[in-house]
Parts: sequence; C-alpha cells; structure tokens
Amino acid sequence: MSMSNHSTILGASLVVPGFVCAPAVAQFCFEQPWRTQTGSGPTVLLTADLNDDRYPDLVAPSSDDHGLWVHLNDGSGRFLSPRVYAAGSPFGAALGDLDGNGSVDMVGVSEGFSRPSTVTVWLNAGDGSFVGPTQYQIGLASRSIAIGDIDRDGDADLVASNSADRTISVLLNEGGGTFLPPVTFAVETGAYAIALADFDGDQFVDVAAAGSSGSLALLLNNQDGTFREDSIHQIGTFSVFVLTADLNDDHRPDVVTADRGSSTVSVLLNNGASFDPALQYSLPQHPEHLACGDLDGNGALDIVVALYFNSSVAILPGRGDGTLAPHVLFPGARDGAHSVGAGDFDIDGDPDIAVTEIDYTYSHSDVYVLSNSNCRPLAELQTQCPQGGTALLQWSGATPNGRTAILRSRSIGRYVIRPGYPCAGTELGLSGNGLALFLVADSNEGGARVLGGSIGSGICGSQIQLLDLTSCRGGNVVRVE
Repeated sequence: MSMSNHSTILGASLVVPGFVCAPAVAQFCFEQPWRTQTGSGPTVLLTADLNDDRYPDLVAPSSDDHGLWVHLNDGSGRFLSPRVYAAGSPFGAALGDLDGNGSVDMVGVSEGFSRPSTVTVWLNAGDGSFVGPTQYQIGLASRSIAIGDIDRDGDADLVASNSADRTISVLLNEGGGTFLPPVTFAVETGAYAIALADFDGDQFVDVAAAGSSGSLALLLNNQDGTFREDSIHQIGTFSVFVLTADLNDDHRPDVVTADRGSSTVSVLLNNGASFDPALQYSLPQHPEHLACGDLDGNGALDIVVALYFNSSVAILPGRGDGTLAPHVLFPGARDGAHSVGAGDFDIDGDPDIAVTEIDYTYSHSDVYVLSNSNCRPLAELQTQCPQGGTALLQWSGATPNGRTAILRSRSIGRYVIRPGYPCAGTELGLSGNGLALFLVADSNEGGARVLGGSIGSGICGSQIQLLDLTSCRGGNVVRVE
C-alpha cells in the first residue's frame, strides 16, 4: 500500500494491555484470565442462568469434594464464592428444568464401581438456590448424564451412561421433578459419554454414546421412551466427552467427540438418517472436554477444547460447512485444563470461555474466565500476492472517530509496546522481526475505514495488525497473501 512511505520502524515489542491474541489466527482475542476457586478436579463445567438475572452462572461437579459447586455471576462477568450442594462424588452433571417451573435445576451422577452409581437431583428454588436432594440408583461406573424429554410428555427425563455395564439408564420424569425407577438399554460399544438430540428428525430424542475403544453408537428412540441401537461409527479412542451442535447450518444436530486416547476431536456430520464418516482433527495432549460458541462472530460455531496436561485451551474455528480450521491455543489454566464452558458471561454479545484446571493437590481447582474482546478492530485485507499490486484494507469495530495504527511485521509473535510509545504495555500478535508502523488513520463515525493502495511483492507473506489508539485494543492479525 502506498502507506509504506509513512512507515516508522519501532524498536522492541508491542500488544494491547492485558490481551492475549493467538498468533496463528487473528479473529480470536481474549482478555487475560480472571480466576476464582472451585471444587477439586471438576470433570465438566456447565453454564446456565440459574437465578433468572440473564447472566450465565457456572456449575462444577467435584468428585473429590463430594458436591455440585454453584458459582453465581455477579453481573460483571465474574463469579461469587461458590455454594456447594452434596451429591456423593459426582463425576458428571447436567442442567435443565426438571419440575417445569421455568427455572434451571441440576443433577449429578456419582461414579460407582463395585456398587450402583447414584443420580442426585437438586431443584431450583427460583433464585439460584436449590432444594433437595432426591437420589436414584442406576448402573455401574456412570460418568455422564444428560437431560431431555424422552417420551414427549412435556417433562424432562434423565439418561445416564454406565460404562462398566455397557448400558444406558433412562429415568422417566413422573412430573414435578421426581423420576420412575431406571430402565436400562444395552450399548454394544460401551457408553462412557453420552449426548441427546433428535438425530433422525422424528421429533423424538435419541442418544449418541461414545465407548472407550474408538466407536460411537447411535441409539434411536422407538417413539415411546425406549431405544434401539441403530448404527456404530468409528471415532478416536477413549472418547471422554460428546457434544451435539449444528456445525453446517442444515438444521440437523451433528456430533463432536473429545478423544483423549488418540488426542483427536472427531466430527460426525448428520446426513438425515445417520452420520457421515468422522472427520478427525489432531490436538496436543489429550482432549478432555468440549464447548462450542460463535467466538469470532462470523456466524459459524467454533469448538473449544480443554487439553489435559496442557495449560492452554484449543479453539477449532468453524468454517460453517461442518469442517474445522486448524486449532489455535490460548493460555487457559496453570497446571492443565480439565473442563471448559462457554457463555456470554458479561452480556456484551460475545461468548466467553471458562476453564477449570487439574488439581494435583486434591484441595481445590481454579476456574479461569477468559473474556472475549472479539478482536476489535476487525480487519480484512485483499491483495494480489505474490505479484504485489492493488491492495484494499478495511476494518470495523474501532473507536468511532478514533485513531487507528496499522502495523506490519515479518512474522507473528507477542510484541509488547515499550514505555514511551502510545498504548505502552499492550501486547500485539506480531513479533519484533521487522516490525514497522505503516500509518495512523482516522476511523469514521461508525468505527470503520476503507483504504486502497498498492504494495510491492516484498510485502507479501508479512503480517498486519491494527491497534486502536483510543481503547488500546489490538485487532486480528491478517497475513498479506
């Protein structure tokens, strides 16, 4: 861009104060994590509005600390000290309206090996506090539980996996949040983790059950609350979590599994009657738990992955067609991520991430909350590389009528702006390798701008990032290509 004749070389390194921007993909930006304590080693992290104040709250089941840990949102995207509800040694948990009063209730399942597992139900008093509990016995080694209206009577029922029995247990709701004795159904491949959705489009809830040996079973509802095993699909090994989401916007629920054994995430797209062969995405160090949300605001769901023994969470960006782009890592937990949840905790329109860490001391875990800044300003670049020539740079989301710096570097990295420069202390997603300031330009009254010009072929392959000099927020990193 003819902007290059305005360039000024900067010394040292640059980035927005307290922001962590993934160097590899620019459209994800989060503030430095804020943290609070929860129970020891929660294996799932659930989000829902428990006290009807519009702000998502957190529930973390702790098998080591024998309860469901409830963290209410304080209205700013941070969380109050937890209140603990006894639930044996819960390994799995689920949230939903079990008694039909419009408030979200919670259920935990305790893993039993030599004795039956226990389902514990707590009903919401309507203000985020809970009454109960009521308990039910099911099969052996239950590690996952889900809520759905299995028999279409208007009441939410329970389905739990029994990994040692190779069965699922179904507890039908009698009304008011009390349940009939469990009925079991065999799962040939085993059932370590489960998820519920209407997979075949008959208006009845079905079950996807992942075993530990690299297979996922689809159990179809017989339209009376009973199930038959319909098909078996190959996925990664030792799948510990199953998520359902519509990844290609065809109004059919797809399935995503966290495959700890093979360090993969498997995506099975719903073809209307069953699933297409799994698409597998490799990840470092044991995917443990999944969440999803449109984190970059492009209309496609992204997959968030907690990585066991890794201090980062991974984001697999959704392309909108059911495929996922290569993963991006973000610092998320000090000693390794155990579980992850997504929700707009600060109600700013951008989904945020919460992640729990592994607890090696068996005393407590920390919950790290990463607030989504949605990479403002958001830049788009059109060029004619590798020849150079005409280029068009446009951005949005900057401060209205504010000043925006356009920076270029030969490579991505983490460059912290030195004292004496505007926005000192801010971290960029650029390295100091050939870092240069193209120019400073004014955004219009809508926080946007379009700039056209020409570039030489030598600029192709470099990286560009915008810095809002009013808010000191860094935007996405775009490659000149």
